[in-house]
Amino acid sequence: MVRMLKDHLKTDFDPEKYHAYICDMDGTLYFQGPMRLRMLLRIFLFCLKHPTRTSEIRLIAEYRTLREDPRFFGKKDGDRIIIKQLSRKFRKSAEEISAVIGFFMFSEPLDILPRCRDHILCDWLTSQHTAGKKIFILSDYPAADKADAIAFCADGCYSPDGKMIRYLKPNPEGLLVIMKANGLAAENVLFIGDRYEKDGLCAEKAGVDFLLLDKRRFMRRMQYRRLEWI
Repeated sequence: MVRMLKDHLKTDFDPEKYHAYICDMDGTLYFQGPMRLRMLLRIFLFCLKHPTRTSEIRLIAEYRTLREDPRFFGKKDGDRIIIKQLSRKFRKSAEEISAVIGFFMFSEPLDILPRCRDHILCDWLTSQHTAGKKIFILSDYPAADKADAIAFCADGCYSPDGKMIRYLKPNPEGLLVIMKANGLAAENVLFIGDRYEKDGLCAEKAGVDFLLLDKRRFMRRMQYRRLEWI
């Protein structure tokens, strides 16, 4: 079922009425479940090959746990604070922590992502882009390389950078920055994500309509049938 959690929206919701679409990346433009399974195998093989570097896997596991801790939801400079905390615990510099995170979370998965791509959503958004509408990505993680990996063309990729955007979702700063930078009115924007506690709340706070997609491939196909995308 399509989840549109805005009181004024009707059951005859038309996703094509919007002038611009802002999408989450992880779990939205690609399915995270299959990607994580493949990464688990890759990490297992990495540990067999590099038994002296298993602390890096513990570091990544703790980083992931902290990023999912509600205390950091909407946190200003949240990622920097987490890295600083990990730096103290693992007795490594912030640069070393960032390098490990970058390798396991942003570099290693890239060749896996094409097999996890949500082709239906990406193709529909591409058709809207071809029709002259704007497409942007808003992620709590750097997304440009991931967009390239899944061959998805967007007019811009945004994530907390410590300059223009300093807050993690569900703080609405990212959406507000995108709309201001591109001259978009809130009523003309649809935000597409997969998590209410991050994406849905972010959209609500920015006054933007949103569409939440199921994490499971089969359930998402049911949503797409209702939307008549397939």
